Amino acid sequence: MKFGVPQGSILGPLLFLIYINDLPNSSSLLHFVLFADDTNLFISTSSYQHSVGVINDELKLISDWFKANKMSLNIGKSNYILFSSNRKLILQSDETILTDNIKVPRVLSVKFLGVFIDQHVSWSEHLTHVSAKIAKSIGVITRISANLPNKILLSLYYSLVYPYLSYGNLVWASNYKTKLKRLLILQKRIVRVLARAPFNSHTSVLFQDLGILKIDQINIYQVGEFMHRYTHNQLPNAFSNYFKYISDQHSHYTRNKGNKYLVDFSRTNIRKFTIAVWGPRLWNSLPSTLRHIPYLSAFKRKLREYLLSNG
Repeated sequence: MKFGVPQGSILGPLLFLIYINDLPNSSSLLHFVLFADDTNLFISTSSYQHSVGVINDELKLISDWFKANKMSLNIGKSNYILFSSNRKLILQSDETILTDNIKVPRVLSVKFLGVFIDQHVSWSEHLTHVSAKIAKSIGVITRISANLPNKILLSLYYSLVYPYLSYGNLVWASNYKTKLKRLLILQKRIVRVLARAPFNSHTSVLFQDLGILKIDQINIYQVGEFMHRYTHNQLPNAFSNYFKYISDQHSHYTRNKGNKYLVDFSRTNIRKFTIAVWGPRLWNSLPSTLRHIPYLSAFKRKLREYLLSNG
């Protein structure tokens, strides 16, 4: 083969990544996020009208890269999304984003690695999607629950329900509790099925008895794990110096010294729920005995026990 990679081969994915690894060099203004053959471009600007012209110019450069490397862009799977606050009205003109003189359609939400991201980053569409998937799984488990032992029912929960609750939870479940309420209601429903309890029984004790974390506790668990990995330098280099210790700001003794982090000011709700702000705030709220556990496996076990006992 003179170019490209054979489809279905073992080396194909690796060779493809090597083949396109210089794609970001085609533009100095756009930020590239590459995952296999799924490429995303980002640009931040205060004016839609100005950004359209800039993007179209940069897309011409990217198109030249494709042509030079004997590759083609799948226009049918290409679109763009405008991220903004739900309070901010975006004034659009007749200008549109084009690539090879073909209009790129605008969408209000996009699926990125299995997670739906909407234009206001409210995660509403993803929550709706997850709720529908979980409700369907709960229906299946409920119909066959009378014929299965408790151990198998619990295994089905972790196979058919829990993956939807946990995948990407660190991002989309850092949210208002009111938005997560429908997922919690679904969790309560399946917990009653697993415990073979009446439909109107209280579930707090059932969660503890079954060792199941609630939706908000799963988020705390994942964010806690992320912060522990950061504290012990177990994250990719992209997160180097991502957080600052409170002790770095004060040379004198304070109660907050130790391994607590400085919490940045968040002007918007979108930023308040990002890992940059929510991560340090959550980590600082954990008991000191948890924060000082050096080993990740022990930390995760103790954090889980802490969450279940305080559920």
